[in-house]
Amino acid sequence: MEQNTFRTIVPISASKVQVHHEEKILLYGSCFSEHIADKLISNKFQVLKNPFGILYHPLAIANAIQETIDCKTYNKEDLIYQNELWQSWNHHSQYSGMDQNSILLEINSKIEKAHLHLKKAKHLIITFGSAWGYWLKSDNRLVANCHKFPATQFNKSLITVEDITIQYHNLFTSLKAFNPALNIIFTISPVRHLRDGFRENQWSKSVLQVAIQQLQQKESTLQYFPAYELVIDDLRDYRFFNEDMVHPNSIAINYVWERFGNTYFNAVTKELNKQINQLVSASLHRPFQPKSLAHQKFVKKQLELIQQLVKVKSYLNFNEEQEKLKIQLTQ
Repeated sequence: MEQNTFRTIVPISASKVQVHHEEKILLYGSCFSEHIADKLISNKFQVLKNPFGILYHPLAIANAIQETIDCKTYNKEDLIYQNELWQSWNHHSQYSGMDQNSILLEINSKIEKAHLHLKKAKHLIITFGSAWGYWLKSDNRLVANCHKFPATQFNKSLITVEDITIQYHNLFTSLKAFNPALNIIFTISPVRHLRDGFRENQWSKSVLQVAIQQLQQKESTLQYFPAYELVIDDLRDYRFFNEDMVHPNSIAINYVWERFGNTYFNAVTKELNKQINQLVSASLHRPFQPKSLAHQKFVKKQLELIQQLVKVKSYLNFNEEQEKLKIQLTQ
């Protein structure tokens, strides 16, 4: 274990599973998975994130992945109505709206897109957030989101390690049949669910840790990336949290991203990331004299570099950057 005066550094060995730009990646889970997904997207990886929206509970995540495999079609009976909004118990509140047909169209199009993406994906990243769940009293159904319904309509309880392992062994069977080449990477969100209580948050994270460890014992190919440990045990300081003292801040997210890259990217991928970041930064550059010959030469050079890179790496998409640069050309 590496350490210095103020820190202990979590050791992570480079993984035999490598992540490359030409491979499709799908992410499900908590809001922390959104941050990792956004980092991947900004580096031009082929990513689809949270087609059901942000989900925290392991069983809700498993349900979403299974419905993606099945390419479930939602209909009007699958939606609920509250405070003038149509919503789904299986989705984040981002899938809420006053027009029922629009919500169904958005839900079903996202599932269909995720189904096709998962079929060709090389990597599935699953981030657990909390083992505390809410079940509807009316039919004992686990909900992915309570959508601000009265608390009296739910029973809250902590699921067991066995609940998770049984559900995910079944899910792995479905995933292997659907996409045998898929690599699965688990993470646990470092976001602190303190609304459940301080001890209750620790119980929850412990259940998630033990469940993943038991899954790895039976499925040796499963990967675990210690995002939780990097924030809680490595950085270990409120300086690395937002003002709410619950969510990791950008410094922490960047550190986790750096360690993720050191774990799953080889030298070629890291070099490509560097090229991509330089081109993206160049497209965002705003000079004092945009019509100057120097800047016009700079813009043309960046467009040329993008064209050269895309010619070799056809799976990279620089459409947005090319548009931003072309707008700056005077002729």
